[in-house]
Amino acid sequence: MVSFARPFARGASLIGLAKLVLVVVIIVYASSVTTSTNYEGEKATYLSVNNGLLLLDKGFAKISSTIAAAGTSCVSPVTFSGSPQVANTLLNSADMRFDSQANTTSSSTVNTCYSVTLYVWTSIANQSQYGPVYVATGSTVAPGQTIDCSFDVGVSLPPSPYAFKITVQ
Repeated sequence: MVSFARPFARGASLIGLAKLVLVVVIIVYASSVTTSTNYEGEKATYLSVNNGLLLLDKGFAKISSTIAAAGTSCVSPVTFSGSPQVANTLLNSADMRFDSQANTTSSSTVNTCYSVTLYVWTSIANQSQYGPVYVATGSTVAPGQTIDCSFDVGVSLPPSPYAFKITVQ
């Protein structure tokens, strides 16, 4: 009787060993094909500017076609009016752009030219400046008039993490 039990015991241990090896292989395979994706986003923010304008951060987007610069100086600024306007640096097709929106308020001053400049930092020592573009109020100003200010920041976004600042002077 002992002679019959021994082969079954040996076969059972081989089956157990085979199951253990199979489980380890599955775990190793599953862990090696697991991937992680990091998603980064940006949320728009209103920034109150001391000179009577409001600024809305609209984020980054791909430029679909080349657009000539508009609002290149206080001699030829883009002026706030009843319809939305656009001031921008030269926007090259396939580059990335940063968009912001300047808005007039009830405290905006008339006949004033402002420079809007974008600064991007990837470290304390590495700062890039884009612009400025120039926007102006006319002889009358109504709250809620808008100018989109766009800046070409090159072929790709800066490496994360980065910070940006928009100045209106």
